[in-house]
Amino acid sequence: MIYTKKYPKLPFFVHGFTFVFLLNISTTLVSLKIAIILIVIMPIFIEHQIQVEKEKINYQVLLFSKPIYNKTMVNTEIQKIIFKRVGWVTKAAIIKTKKGLNVRIVDFNPKQIYFELISYAEENKIAVYKKKDFNTLMKMG
Repeated sequence: MIYTKKYPKLPFFVHGFTFVFLLNISTTLVSLKIAIILIVIMPIFIEHQIQVEKEKINYQVLLFSKPIYNKTMVNTEIQKIIFKRVGWVTKAAIIKTKKGLNVRIVDFNPKQIYFELISYAEENKIAVYKKKDFNTLMKMG
């Protein structure tokens, strides 16, 4: 199953319109204004996808539905998976790899990703660390 994460669009629109308004006050440095506007508005079009398969996990970052970053982690490359709480009621998982960047999984939909990662780790004999707060969130639902 493919799990996705998209950034909320409303805060970026508010920031974008604020910057456009503030940058229209002065007419100098037009290229700098355009760069700032693009940096503020670009996250609206970014999407993260993760797919858990039998022996590998595929993580992608998409911009305008085109992959800009792709990482495939085979079970032998994964050192451990840490489950913890971020914020008040948000679950998170961090996939620690032996080399390369770690993958942080927060706010992916559907929420069954945590159960699938736990079963993936058990099947492939990967170390799993669950923080006390995460266990509390799992009991709550």
